[in-house]
Amino acid sequence: MDRRNETIKFVHTADWHLGLANLSKKDDSGIPIQYICVEKSAGEIVDFVHSNDIDLVLMCGDILHTRNPSPTVENILAKILHKLTSDGAIVIYLIGNHEIPGWGDNPVKIYDTLDIPGVIVADKVELHKIELKNGQKIQIGTIPYPVDFDLSDAISSFAGKVERGIPSLLMLHSFVNGAGLSGSDLKLLPDEPNLNPDEFDELPFDYIALGHIHRYQQIWGKPPAVYSGSIQKVTFAEEKERKGFVAGTISNPQSFKNEFNKNRRMSEWHFVPVESLNYITLNIDVSGENNPTEIILQKLRNRPVANSVVKLKITIRPDDPKISLVQIKKLAQELGIFVITNDRNIVDTIRGKIESAIPTGNMSADIEKYIIEKMPEHKEKIPEILNIIELLQKNEK
Repeated sequence: MDRRNETIKFVHTADWHLGLANLSKKDDSGIPIQYICVEKSAGEIVDFVHSNDIDLVLMCGDILHTRNPSPTVENILAKILHKLTSDGAIVIYLIGNHEIPGWGDNPVKIYDTLDIPGVIVADKVELHKIELKNGQKIQIGTIPYPVDFDLSDAISSFAGKVERGIPSLLMLHSFVNGAGLSGSDLKLLPDEPNLNPDEFDELPFDYIALGHIHRYQQIWGKPPAVYSGSIQKVTFAEEKERKGFVAGTISNPQSFKNEFNKNRRMSEWHFVPVESLNYITLNIDVSGENNPTEIILQKLRNRPVANSVVKLKITIRPDDPKISLVQIKKLAQELGIFVITNDRNIVDTIRGKIESAIPTGNMSADIEKYIIEKMPEHKEKIPEILNIIELLQKNEK
């Protein structure tokens, strides 16, 4: 079937962070569970590409978590790329900040060296002119994470290069001011290379595919600039976020005119969720209970927590019975929980307030009570301390 005059179908994804293993959980062969989760989510993208006859896969950076991936990670990525391109789809792999080498070549440069069919590595500011499997031509501008160039200059460099009569996309791995940050993005520094969204205004592209921010969102409308978000949760700060990718089309309705009085293409897209590793926080108050361990165990049994990362935030008083971490660990293993580690290995204990320690508003009385309960070895100094407080209060008046 001749599809040269039909729509171009694309998938837009980013920020897989394949190779991240900040959890201790591994499968029976020793592969970190997070590698497996990314591979499963990527498998959903592969299935979507095949079942929807996708022409183009835009991978907008930080697909890998490190510039020096292990052979296991490289092998997982190679299998995914092979599957994505097996039906003729073209993959454009843009380099993100996690993939920038300290020296030498980036970790996916091998695909250029081997001239792997269907895979284009975009590690520089460049305009690629590509013929898709349907015979349709497309232009793709690529801007990797900026290291030795200015983002604004890079964007403006495409102004005289993009041909108006050919569909066009821009791929960019960068922070855009005003973007809603995902929980795992909060570490971004104020001096992060960035753009203002209005710098996209009336660029000669039909769609701008963004990577770097882990939350799906549209940043600009003319042309549409969209973050696909990440495909996996990596911290508890992302506990309630949806993860997935973007699927879109670029059509060429002859009746649709743009401001340049050219036949402009219309872009449409939607978010496609994928299965992601669950992060669950359980807040359990066992203060004053005679058997706090049993209450915690029962809470775990009553929640669907299998195949999840679970954090227990336990409210307990200092004089309450001790909690059995051994029993909690044993049940967690039986339930199939991936428990995040911390300084207590399994629980984050929050000491409950002691009734007598609640401030009354009377400074002298509160300090006297505090010394008696918390610093009994200094009780004999109470009169002297209270006298000093009284003098200070008089001086303030």
